[in-house]
Amino acid sequence: MKVAVTGLRGIPGVMGGVETHCEEILPRIKALDPAAAITVYARSPYVAQGAYDYQGVAVVPIASPRSRSFEAIASTFNALIAARRAGAEMVHIHAIRPALPAPTYSSRPPVARRWVTAWMAGTICGSACRTAAGTSWSASFISRASS
Repeated sequence: MKVAVTGLRGIPGVMGGVETHCEEILPRIKALDPAAAITVYARSPYVAQGAYDYQGVAVVPIASPRSRSFEAIASTFNALIAARRAGAEMVHIHAIRPALPAPTYSSRPPVARRWVTAWMAGTICGSACRTAAGTSWSASFISRASS
């Protein structure tokens, strides 16, 4: 399964709770399921130039303005476009503000079943936790993107 992760500034060594969480858990998920293709779409001001690999997790810099108000939303919107072009079957978005552009992600043209998940730090938004597409990935909000 191709999984895109966004909403964070980047990994490794970027300060922040979401960043630390992703830096720890994503390589562990990759180790448990080597067939999973996990790509982190990171904000370009916080990571090295060019795509690189971190413990089996691909990290791709995405254009992002340095603006407190628009940084998260703009970079997530750009990441959703990149994830769609890359054929991601699941997009996992961390935090509330980056999750705002989630409805813009659709599966047209229909390539595969696509899912958008968002983790909102304990906030219940949408349905209760459940497993998406037969994988062990779960979150507080899971919705099938329109097809």
